[in-house]
Amino acid sequence: MTDVTRILSAVEAGDPKAAELQVQIETALDRLDSLDGIVRLAPVQLWDFGAGAVPRKLVVHGQMIFVLDLAGGWGVRLTLNPTGDGVIEEDVALLLASTGQQIGEGVVGKMVDLVWVDQGDERRTSALLILEEKDGALLSYDPAWMDEAGNPRLKRSFLDTPPTGMPKAVGSFDGRFYVLDALADESGQIWRYQPVGDTYPDQPDRYFVDPPPKPLVDALDMAIDGNIYILYADGTILK
Repeated sequence: MTDVTRILSAVEAGDPKAAELQVQIETALDRLDSLDGIVRLAPVQLWDFGAGAVPRKLVVHGQMIFVLDLAGGWGVRLTLNPTGDGVIEEDVALLLASTGQQIGEGVVGKMVDLVWVDQGDERRTSALLILEEKDGALLSYDPAWMDEAGNPRLKRSFLDTPPTGMPKAVGSFDGRFYVLDALADESGQIWRYQPVGDTYPDQPDRYFVDPPPKPLVDALDMAIDGNIYILYADGTILK
């Protein structure tokens, strides 16, 4: 047992000398941090969804937090309070979409990933987009668009040319919509869809002219800032 472990155990047991020593240690650490320009931060729990069967997807935009549970088949929204140290909803998160939900004339299928898309290029508005696994179905949520009861309203459209293999992740940049398709073109492909209004009715461009340097079948996620960053299951990140 290390000295630190002994101190922590003594603190938990209510030993006053150990508690005093812990205060001294924290004061010394604060002094060192201030000398090095370091600010110590404490995490704030905003919500607890409990354990999930598979990793969930997360998007944060402004005061809004969006969570997609792939195994449970649901997507929700949380709203931060003005100070950012809590959420406004007290009892339940705001449900946006769930597998089997009727939207328009269709039913929501298995969802793959979500991304916030800003207006840009020919896209007129910003919105949250959720890609379904089959047929290139795309759910669109604009926080400003609510029904008379104040409930979220979603639109359901379709990519003109859906991913041909296994869509695993989505991204966006300057109004464009990207889909990481793990099994397209043998080694995988990233499809780049150009907006027309707030939909993507045209055939996508291939991001990779030649096969990607590492097959996308083991890719987990991607991020875009003008370049594309791909995270693989073995911990590799390629730019």
